[in-house]
Amino acid sequence: MIAPIIEPMWDELNLRSLLLMNGNDPYAYAAQEFWELLKNVNKKQPKFEEVFKLHQEWRNHHTDPEELKIILKLLQSQGEIKLLHKDKKNKTRITKIILLNIDRSQKKTIREKLEAELPVRHITLKDIELSNRNQITYFKILNQYLLEQDFFNCCSSKQPLIPAKELSLEIFGDEKYIDEHRKGNSLFSEKLKLDNIGCRVVSPPPLFHSFPVANKPVLILENFASYWSFCKINDNTDPLKYSVIWYGDGNNFPKQNLSLDETIKNIDKKEIFYLGDIDPHGIVMPTGTNSKRKEFGLPLIKPSLHYYHLMLKHGKEQDNSRKRIAESTKKEAIAAAYEWFSEDQALAEKIIDVIERDCRIPQECIGLKLLQQKGIFQ
Repeated sequence: MIAPIIEPMWDELNLRSLLLMNGNDPYAYAAQEFWELLKNVNKKQPKFEEVFKLHQEWRNHHTDPEELKIILKLLQSQGEIKLLHKDKKNKTRITKIILLNIDRSQKKTIREKLEAELPVRHITLKDIELSNRNQITYFKILNQYLLEQDFFNCCSSKQPLIPAKELSLEIFGDEKYIDEHRKGNSLFSEKLKLDNIGCRVVSPPPLFHSFPVANKPVLILENFASYWSFCKINDNTDPLKYSVIWYGDGNNFPKQNLSLDETIKNIDKKEIFYLGDIDPHGIVMPTGTNSKRKEFGLPLIKPSLHYYHLMLKHGKEQDNSRKRIAESTKKEAIAAAYEWFSEDQALAEKIIDVIERDCRIPQECIGLKLLQQKGIFQ
């Protein structure tokens, strides 16, 4: 016959007999520890799950439910907390804890803690409204970046504003973060203007920009932020490096074949170079376009080897697995890379390695700041 499981009686007499055995109080230290954890919870009536989620390490060392009940009863007997049960009849199931002896006026808010952590420099929390923890996290990243760059002491007003996508990639590792979280020309509930952190929103451009020189090659750029930066640099370079810089417009580029050749018909040097993201679509688009160009006897597009090398050197890889790109597209990109980078097989191998690992490198890593460095723009 199996002996029935007997629930312990959680009255004060039973509790004290456990705590005072051998003249010691074996749970006093654990109770004090748990009380310190409770004081850091932001609610007056926290649920158990909330407490343990914040303090999983303590929970891992105190897994016995009977021990936890004793600790809670001890804190209640000391007048620190009050326990709420599921109902008056079921007093074995505790659902909430009411914290009694906490001076809330002394408790710092998340905002106050953050304000104490950050050096005050131009951007201050008093000026910016942070409404949630994600905003706080990204604000800290932004603020730290600006301090490390010594942004506000470097005559930033003399520097040209760079595209928001380029700065976003540099700071957050995601070229789309600023665009996805800005409202107009501002971040953080319109309290922080983009030009105050050295960037600007760049509108999608017309398809191309011609320069007053006929004997230089054509450069096609997949994304408009890069198009804007390359145009600006080329316009201020003597001698000019490119006769035409063309905006590929992402996935729409294969549709532009005829208009491209109509534009460059008066250019002496019919060399056309392409630079796009290092990812399956960024490789498949220009190589697919070349297949059509071959049919019509048009000059083929070549990869801009110099800039692809720079992307591998300066760019940060991003996880591309969440896009769930079809295996057939990846295989097509790998085969295309071997053919397209045939002049530099070592480069082809490195790009294929990025694709095979389900990663990508955005084109925006070759931004205006990098292009301004000596020897970069070729």
